[in-house]
Amino acid sequence: MRNRLLLTSAISASFLAAVAPAMADTNVDGERTDPIRTSTANGGNPDNIIIGTNGRVVLSSGNPGPAVVLDSDNTVTNNGRIEISNTDNAVGILVEGGRTGGLTNTGGINLTETNGSVDTDGDGDIDGPLATGTNRVGILIDGNSPFNGNVTNTAAGGITVVGNRSAGIRNLAGINGNLVSNGRITMTGDFSYGIESRSRVTGDLLTAGNIVVTGEDSVGIHVGEMVDGLFLIRGNVASTGYRVAARPGDNVILDDDDTTQGGSAIQIGSSIGGG
Repeated sequence: MRNRLLLTSAISASFLAAVAPAMADTNVDGERTDPIRTSTANGGNPDNIIIGTNGRVVLSSGNPGPAVVLDSDNTVTNNGRIEISNTDNAVGILVEGGRTGGLTNTGGINLTETNGSVDTDGDGDIDGPLATGTNRVGILIDGNSPFNGNVTNTAAGGITVVGNRSAGIRNLAGINGNLVSNGRITMTGDFSYGIESRSRVTGDLLTAGNIVVTGEDSVGIHVGEMVDGLFLIRGNVASTGYRVAARPGDNVILDDDDTTQGGSAIQIGSSIGGG
């Protein structure tokens, strides 16, 4: 009887292995020009998304995306590039609240524009606004309930956003986990943020990379709601309203649009549980 039971168990295990569907991540290894969602990534079924080092999600001008959406209980890993140009309300990666998973960015997220600013008065510097577009967000966490998992921009990751009232990372839904940016964030535009956290983070908010924000009243890091864990800054955070940070040449005459008042490097408007 004992031998028979062992044989039956072995046959059952082999049978189950043969009939079980193969579980594999959905990979983007070339250029993709339409958005992708975890909820439908695998032939209409949910799956993890991995954008490879040679992978690109590039949306055409006028398509705000989001380029990548985490809208199921899965993960998104970007090792490649996500690009949207000359488009208002653009979002690189949207993480929907209420889902469980994780986001890891080790590649590039670029939301940029060509605004055509030139030296119109011959004074040696560019004239016109730093940015003309608006409401562009590299990574957006949004929804009616918190996201369950970590959101991480690794040391190899980079986020570049050009736009007014925009953000590199914007947390509106809340995160039951950690919000980490050890990579670079470059934000250009007025009334904008490098990291903008307006909802609760139950874990830690950690930064170790460089955050550079250029624009009138623009802020490096804004913490507007509770962080239960640590708020720790190990990198550089810089905010300026000046178009040129270095001393210009003697032949350059700075205009009012070159010397606006930047915002704070760091704003804390709520409690930090872990100090």
